[in-house]
Amino acid sequence: MGPTCTVLSRPEGKEVALQMDRGRIHVCNERCTWSVCPQSRAPISAKLVANMLSVAGADHIITMDLHASQIQGFFDIPVDNLYAEPAVLKWIKENIVEWRNSTIVSPDAGGAKRVTSIADRLNVEFALIHKERKKANEVASMVLVGDVKDRVAILVDDMADTCGTICHAAEK
Repeated sequence: MGPTCTVLSRPEGKEVALQMDRGRIHVCNERCTWSVCPQSRAPISAKLVANMLSVAGADHIITMDLHASQIQGFFDIPVDNLYAEPAVLKWIKENIVEWRNSTIVSPDAGGAKRVTSIADRLNVEFALIHKERKKANEVASMVLVGDVKDRVAILVDDMADTCGTICHAAEK
């Protein structure tokens, strides 16, 4: 009998596929949202999930673009952290006609490293949005740092909850 696949729903509504193959369990997670803890100095949620997956019988974790690569150290089982950047670069080159006249924009300061890497690989400029929040999911103010005038602005973000940040950034 071939491998079976079960899809589980996490509290956030995301899906995790457990691939069972010859008695081994491979957990494929498109984005470890649990790797981002809302409280500073509290990376407990990632370690908790790592422990739960191990105790549940997972033998291998396959994930994409961990928020911090150090999270792999929370696991006692192999973790493959795949990177989306090569696919993003390919998509930009194939789908945005004027990509050479673009600026890669991060809608928050946390994405600066990501957009500078993409901009460097495309040999284009980058910019970011500095934002201040009133509370979670509510932005108080946003300021564009960089120049996008007369250029194609390509906004790149790692997570989207309500998409409010990226929509507000597009208006800037």
